[in-house]
Amino acid sequence: MPGMTNRPVLIVLILAVVLGAASFFVLRKPAGGQPSQPIAWLKGLDVTQLRSVQFDWGNGSPIANIIREPVTGEWLLIRVGTPARPIGVERLRPFLRLLSDLAPLDGEKGAKPPEAAITLSLVLSNDTTRTIRVGSSPLGGKVVAAIDDEGGPRVMMIDDGIRRMVQPESLLAWRDARFFPRAGLDPSRVRVEANGTTLQLSRVQGRWGVASPLNAPASDEAMKAMIRQLAVLKGERLLDEVDPSSDVVGVTNASATLRLESDLRIPRGNDVDRRTLVEEFRIGKPADLGGGSFYATSSASLLDPTSGTSAVVWGPTTMTVSKDVVASLAMSPTTFVSKRSVAFPGADVRSIALASDASVMGGELKPLTTEAANRKFRQGAKGWEALGASSAPDSLPKTLEGADAAGVAGLVRALCDVDSAGIGTVVNAEAKTIALCTIDGVGSNGSVIARIGEASEGGKAVLVVQVGTVLRVYQDEWAGGLIGWLKEQVAPR
Repeated sequence: MPGMTNRPVLIVLILAVVLGAASFFVLRKPAGGQPSQPIAWLKGLDVTQLRSVQFDWGNGSPIANIIREPVTGEWLLIRVGTPARPIGVERLRPFLRLLSDLAPLDGEKGAKPPEAAITLSLVLSNDTTRTIRVGSSPLGGKVVAAIDDEGGPRVMMIDDGIRRMVQPESLLAWRDARFFPRAGLDPSRVRVEANGTTLQLSRVQGRWGVASPLNAPASDEAMKAMIRQLAVLKGERLLDEVDPSSDVVGVTNASATLRLESDLRIPRGNDVDRRTLVEEFRIGKPADLGGGSFYATSSASLLDPTSGTSAVVWGPTTMTVSKDVVASLAMSPTTFVSKRSVAFPGADVRSIALASDASVMGGELKPLTTEAANRKFRQGAKGWEALGASSAPDSLPKTLEGADAAGVAGLVRALCDVDSAGIGTVVNAEAKTIALCTIDGVGSNGSVIARIGEASEGGKAVLVVQVGTVLRVYQDEWAGGLIGWLKEQVAPR
């Protein structure tokens, strides 16, 4: 067009040439430099590829090691002068993730190996040992490191986070302050000693039971809640400078003790070794004048049940715990007793026998003989059947109907499938015995002897069932009808 100039176009072309030249000089590889390739053994490093890590600060500080305990599988921090203590895999994983992500921040050309360094020696699952030397003088958030590689040590500038994470005081903070730091807490036995009483609970063939101070099946829900509580209880702080056996701590005469025993099976070729992990937490004297916290110790050992020998796995570690945690250890045995009178379900009942009983509620329970039984019932192909005396003309089983069928089904349901309204060991003075009952289970369920009685609360009839020394009260609407049916069954005929 007339009057139009090409000057703007020329300016754009000149700028393009200048920027292109600048990009070439900025992005080109420096002479003699090597491309920053990842270090193969670090990529994807995780706990499954690791056996141990050693930390040497090179300044006279005690060397520390993180190892995997071969029987329990726990990762332990072991340092001279400090009791071994689990660190928890959740502490180790971020550290390994940080190592696996190591990359040069400024390239590698001209970097010199660190003079004063922290040496990390990692033993991998293939029995090779790899070394990382991290400098002790950071600059601008970076620190020089020398890392084992196939062609020799790689020297590079890395993020200073690694150096900070493996300082002695930082490493000690990895330790787990929970009373019972083992992952996946799954004890076989629990013992609590507090306030002059001892509570013992044990699991046999998958079923929990209260073993002391009374003997009764335990509630699965209550046991699960207890184990969840024990798994999160933790101390306020760990005290490396305080001797756990000193009079100051005072756990020799502990005010409370928690002991967990876990039965372990360790494969050994075609055989299996058995060990019992014993974890113990002991509470000692007040740690302050106001009594707001207490000294305590936490430890674990492995017991060989065959030889009776024991070896320390970790601890004892001294710590402080709050008074609120100490107060929570006061546990009533009846809290853990099953709300059901019989441990197996009604579907597993094979037969029931009833007899009149003149004994008082809460008294000793004796086995019911066949001859003493007033009525006997069994599960038949078509439902509950009544069994007569073997010499009587009507001794053949008869399928129950009507009120009797409903009565037996109601009794089985009450004993096996319904939660009681209350549990105790003290007998209501008004409770009167109605019948003695034997409940036979199929297979390994065995037999249960129960005394059944009645009482009155608020003008309403309640069913009282005694199994062992434990009494359970049923206040449901059906209780009155079942009591009436039971009285009919044991009445003289």
